Amino acid sequence: MKYTVNRASGQSAYIQIYRQLRDDIVAGRLKDGAKLPSKRFAAAELGVSVITVEHAYELLEEEGYIQSRQRSGYYVCAIDTLQVAEKPPALCLEPEPDQKPCGIDFQKRDIVCSVAADELCVKGAAIFKRDGELAA
Repeated sequence: MKYTVNRASGQSAYIQIYRQLRDDIVAGRLKDGAKLPSKRFAAAELGVSVITVEHAYELLEEEGYIQSRQRSGYYVCAIDTLQVAEKPPALCLEPEPDQKPCGIDFQKRDIVCSVAADELCVKGAAIFKRDGELAA
């Protein structure tokens, strides 16, 4: 397995795994129908928990990069490379290295997000814009 987790990077391990796999799928290094390593095998190879790998796979599945087949594993989905964004939406609470994280200011009862005004910070069904504006 060619993927690595850099614990000194300050970035969550599941996000590192997710980004490496996503980049390989988008670049065509992982082809449609390719079987991903099992969660247990990937966890053992990367030195992380099975839950960490599961989170990365869940993100990939939610975004349509892979699909789960019961009792068979995870497989790469066909993607239309013309529709793949150059930069997918930023994941909330996982800022770029030069940004502060998004969060909640409980004293002000406000959502604080430091992403650029033209970018969105996506988490679940809610979309948070800069300066705490909430969009559906």
